[in-house]
Amino acid sequence: MQDPVACLQPLRPLAVEPQTPLDEAVRFMRNHGVGCVLVTDADGRLAGILTERDLLRKVAGKHIDLKKTPVSDCMTADPERSKPRHPLGYGLQRMVVSDVRYLPLVDDGDRPVGIVSSRDIIAYMARCCSGCRDNS
Repeated sequence: MQDPVACLQPLRPLAVEPQTPLDEAVRFMRNHGVGCVLVTDADGRLAGILTERDLLRKVAGKHIDLKKTPVSDCMTADPERSKPRHPLGYGLQRMVVSDVRYLPLVDDGDRPVGIVSSRDIIAYMARCCSGCRDNS
């Protein structure tokens, strides 16, 4: 848990702008096979995140015009984030406390540089544990 979050080999973040229509963001997520996109402001700083959970809770079953509704209406603003150098334990704790599955990684200017998921952490822990078993 002391290894840096960067040890998870985070994916390069995919981002959209706040005014991006929801239908474009959903298509973007589907085309890239991801469960979220980051939302960045005009200066490239992290403004929010749009996840599958956001879509289920805020869009599904509602009469929303996806072509006219901007991502900013449905995203989670000011999401939890971490720096790649932070300990993995810190990142995991932030995810558990905030009940999120995705953790954006940002640089010192709050610009996204990566993203990790709860699956990434589980896979990393499984690799570590299998190494322990192999050595016993």
